[in-house]
Amino acid sequence: MSEENRRIIPTPVRLRRADAVRSKLADPGITDEDLAEAAAWARDKTTPPD
Repeated sequence: MSEENRRIIPTPVRLRRADAVRSKLADPGITDEDLAEAAAWARDKTTPPD
């Protein structure tokens, strides 16, 4: 925020790229645990994630 001529000027918040990704993943309900399971499955490729 800044002030100019007695007016408050809002400044946009810049999200970090990771925050934007987390936000998009949270919308459909994907959790950190889901991501960890998917990553482990992709590395192992022997059994599908639950």
